[in-house]
Amino acid sequence: MSRVVLVIILGVSAAMYFPDSRQAIIDRAMPVLKPILTRAANNEMRTISDELLEYDQIGRPLPSRREWLRWLNENYPGEHSVDPWGNVYQFYPWADSLAIISYGPDKERRTDDDIRLVRVRRSWRRR
Repeated sequence: MSRVVLVIILGVSAAMYFPDSRQAIIDRAMPVLKPILTRAANNEMRTISDELLEYDQIGRPLPSRREWLRWLNENYPGEHSVDPWGNVYQFYPWADSLAIISYGPDKERRTDDDIRLVRVRRSWRRR
């Protein structure tokens, strides 16, 4: 059994080396991978928004849209600042809430596969 698994892994690895076969494998695997990657993006977005809400709770200012990339890279360096598809997470603060957005697998803004996490700001609830 372990030999069969090893042969399959070697076969897939070899196929991934060639761009044409790589894309075919990715296309076939996407129905399985998309829910897993979407869940991973949601978890990362929740972690980021939790920290932002903690900032808000203790009275620290939230990063502005201009400061967002710097803040994200300082607090979530490397691959933690991007979604599973390589897009930088977006941040939208409002007086009563905040949103973290992933552009999803198509990497296009404002499409059906975008992932949005909107959270109510705690400071807003206290008013």
